Amino acid sequence: MSAELKKPAPPGTHASKAAARKRQMATRPAPRKSLCPRAPQLAGAMDEMLRVSDGGAVLIAAATLDHALRVALEERLVADGVLAPEFLDAGAPLGTFQARVTMAYGLKIVRWPVFHDLQTIHRILEAFVAPREVSFDNGWVRELVGQLSTVVRWRAVGLRLGGPKAEFAYTVRALWVLLVQDASCIC
Repeated sequence: MSAELKKPAPPGTHASKAAARKRQMATRPAPRKSLCPRAPQLAGAMDEMLRVSDGGAVLIAAATLDHALRVALEERLVADGVLAPEFLDAGAPLGTFQARVTMAYGLKIVRWPVFHDLQTIHRILEAFVAPREVSFDNGWVRELVGQLSTVVRWRAVGLRLGGPKAEFAYTVRALWVLLVQDASCIC
């Protein structure tokens, strides 16, 4: 007698769920290694944001995210030979934080919520480098922090992280992880 064909497991059973997970894992790209050899140092800088002044926290945030964007753009453009590294240096077309944010979105390195958060962080940075007294306690800075998508989601579930400076710092850390750390997809 010929070998009987194996029937697929009925939907909803443990065997069918396991088979679906196996198919999903087979089609998922392998996780990348960390893009940045300085990741541990940058992680320390992220923790430092909560210990320094408000202006210092914003500068640390901008510098670490700018570095993460540069690394992500280098991976996409320089590795493929499309763009010379000097295009990413200061004074070059992609030498500013805002230019890198825009290019990362245009190349689909980041999606809309991350793009929006990076733009909001840029607006917060511009506020802090202006020649006037600014802090996270200012109403309009609080409002900008409240527009960050991670903060909106945290507040929607009733999570408070200790004020706008802490919310800002944790948002920056989440964005940094998305850009630099091991991930199968930068989103």
